[in-house]
Amino acid sequence: MKEMMMKTAVSPSVPRACLVLAAGVVVLVLGCGRSRLDTIPVSGKVTYKGNPLPWGNVTFMPKNRKECRPALADIKSNGSYQVATLEHDVGLMAGDYMVSVYAPKTPLFVPSDAQKAAAALVTLPTPQRYASPETSGLTVTISPDDGPRTFDIDLTD
Repeated sequence: MKEMMMKTAVSPSVPRACLVLAAGVVVLVLGCGRSRLDTIPVSGKVTYKGNPLPWGNVTFMPKNRKECRPALADIKSNGSYQVATLEHDVGLMAGDYMVSVYAPKTPLFVPSDAQKAAAALVTLPTPQRYASPETSGLTVTISPDDGPRTFDIDLTD
């Protein structure tokens, strides 16, 4: 009798375990690699006086903060960047953005040899007006119909 009770107690949990496992697989398949915010990939290169900016960040501030989210991109040693809105959302939501570029004289981290070499070609810091989206004069519009976008930024004095 005791064995019979154990069998009936175990058998209903096996289908439950299968359902839980199946649900987990469905969540992984549907959730992985998809943007939660319907973003459009945006990347580019930041130059200052024609040379790649070796570090810093690019900030995208939406003009209408009720429709879009701000986004940020770290600048790599070759001046390239790729925008991220959230941890897993690469790119920008459709909308109008004011853009700023901030590159301090010394990085907030230990620069690599490639970054040191690139920095030797550029006079840092960049002009102060680029550090604020309101004063930079840099803007970009992302349309819902856009595919991946390239937005290069050339800073001048």
